[in-house]
Amino acid sequence: MNPDATGSGKHSTSLLHDFSVGHFMQCVEMEEKTCTIQVTSEGESGVLHFRNGDLIHAEFGEISGEEAALEILTWEDTQIEVDTLDASCEAEICASLGALLLEAHRLKDENASKYAWRKILDDAIMFAERQLVKDALLLIKKLLKAHPEHPTGWVWYSRLVGDIPKSSNMPCTSTQKTKRSAKRF
Repeated sequence: MNPDATGSGKHSTSLLHDFSVGHFMQCVEMEEKTCTIQVTSEGESGVLHFRNGDLIHAEFGEISGEEAALEILTWEDTQIEVDTLDASCEAEICASLGALLLEAHRLKDENASKYAWRKILDDAIMFAERQLVKDALLLIKKLLKAHPEHPTGWVWYSRLVGDIPKSSNMPCTSTQKTKRSAKRF
């Protein structure tokens, strides 16, 4: 008989709200539990399978294994349901839980950074549409300083300034622009 999440050999189901998936998984690992965890967040649902505290398999939509585990680990505001592990579940994940947690945190940070820069660009566009050019230009320069390869940032920079500087990847100051404009005439 397969031991369940409580280790008693009896079937049980538990439901948790607003508990970090990563922290709960660390508890399962530390207690060397065998169970299946169904995680739900914002209408999405994924499954994590543990055997003797080791994460052995994960499923989310069409993906499985480490990729599915990483996706589930990045979710916020989760609902966790614990059930028994299906005996036929095959081990597919080789990475340690610690390594997966670190990678999931890196992915979350990366996504948060992308969101932050998107917010800066949106604010700059709003200022530009309201003809607050100086405010828009300050934000666009901040964006381009951090991400000089950002194509949308350069499009908006060129709209606000009138041209794209050729000598560097960075927006030029107003004195550099004046000097450059004077050379053309």
